[in-house]
Amino acid sequence: MDFLWKAFVKGKRWAFTRIYEENYTDLYYYGIKFITSHEEVKDLIHDLFVKLWNNKSNLSKPLNIKAYLLRSLRALILDYIKIYKNKFQESSIQEDPDFISISPEELFILNQTEQNNLRKLKEEIDKLPSRQKEAVYLHFIKEYSYKEVSQIMNINIQSARNFVFEALSKLKEKKTLFL
Repeated sequence: MDFLWKAFVKGKRWAFTRIYEENYTDLYYYGIKFITSHEEVKDLIHDLFVKLWNNKSNLSKPLNIKAYLLRSLRALILDYIKIYKNKFQESSIQEDPDFISISPEELFILNQTEQNNLRKLKEEIDKLPSRQKEAVYLHFIKEYSYKEVSQIMNINIQSARNFVFEALSKLKEKKTLFL
């Protein structure tokens, strides 16, 4: 996931989209524990990602992306609650301090899940044809442009793009990834 965050910080929209898509559901269900209004939770998640995008060049690599996003959403929600306190009834806000903080066990589970997902992704990448695997490695891990990939692999730029696209298409077909 390190390459994904690096790509996002460099302004790669595909990386930003992937981070959003992979974490939205968890953020949503976490958010509705604080605020019962589904629309307000969705708005706050949107605000979080707008802030991330606008400040991407100032962000450092978190140890765990999901934990970082959950912590960030929590801070946004708590600020929102303070500002609009009179809007909420006591029953709509969970005040349990054990819930509000992420326990070491939850962080462990998040880390294990991320490691498991990374292992699955590596296994699936290893199953790719060698040229696709090489193109993916050069483009995403080494962060070379398609032009640089084409020069290294001694192919034209469109072929470099095609290898990466085909590899990503095959990886997307794997329903068992990231469950």
